[in-house]
Amino acid sequence: MPTLDGKIFDRRTDGGEISTSRNLLELTSQNVLNRININYHPWEKGKFTLNLFTAWFRRMGEDPIAAEFYGEDFFANPTRLFKNATGLSYEHSFSQDLTSYTAVKHFWLNADGYAIQNLEFVPNQQEASNFGFLQSLRYRITNSFLLKSSYEYATRLPDEIELFGDFTLVRPNPFLEPEQSHNFNLGFQLSTQKFNWDTNLFYRDTDNVIWLRTSQFYAQYQNLLKSRTLGVDTEIRYRPFNFLDIKANATYQDLRNRSPKNITGAVDDRYFNARLPNIPYFFGNGGKYVITKANS
Repeated sequence: MPTLDGKIFDRRTDGGEISTSRNLLELTSQNVLNRININYHPWEKGKFTLNLFTAWFRRMGEDPIAAEFYGEDFFANPTRLFKNATGLSYEHSFSQDLTSYTAVKHFWLNADGYAIQNLEFVPNQQEASNFGFLQSLRYRITNSFLLKSSYEYATRLPDEIELFGDFTLVRPNPFLEPEQSHNFNLGFQLSTQKFNWDTNLFYRDTDNVIWLRTSQFYAQYQNLLKSRTLGVDTEIRYRPFNFLDIKANATYQDLRNRSPKNITGAVDDRYFNARLPNIPYFFGNGGKYVITKANS
């Protein structure tokens, strides 16, 4: 530590403000995304759609300062994440007013990561494979008003930050599992030439919900056994003139812990039905857009 006249009378050999060791970390990340969409119309009232989405992520680092403390450069070990989501859907129009949409999905994840626990390098490799299903109906009551409803058995795969952290304030959790949920939606849409109003009520019963758990110095994404979500989202669009578009949307969601104490090991149910922290429950945005036409 330096004195007022600039002389150094002590040097710190280990430890930092937010980690066990000092750090001079440099990270290199690579991302590759691919999306394929294929449509097939075997007849006038029906349409098949095949969707394929893949994401590949790789990250390596270098920290010579931390390597002196640990005896090796843990950050030089690569973390890898490969995700794939495949969906096959069929849309059928029973009439001009009633439309059905059915889909089956498959989600696959393969991840190689690690954590540093008690100054030890702890590697982890995991693979997850889940199926999903979606059924929705849309019924047009009038030319300007329609109702829509859906049920989905869904999977949400964790992303690279949730699995591997950011090596500063978010610790890695390579043992994180995908979310799985039963989703119910009921909504309506009101549209005219200048006005559009879209509102949706939703209910989600989720297992292994991913949430950000904080402590004094760090945060880490973890799985909660069970949660329940009730909410509503709405969007309004108004076009008073052909050159002006005004939009606004808002979402309210109430996320509650539904993990009973006999499963969590807690001594009581003080946290049962408590709101999940670090997840926004009310948010929205809006804007106005000027539409111009380019001269030919």
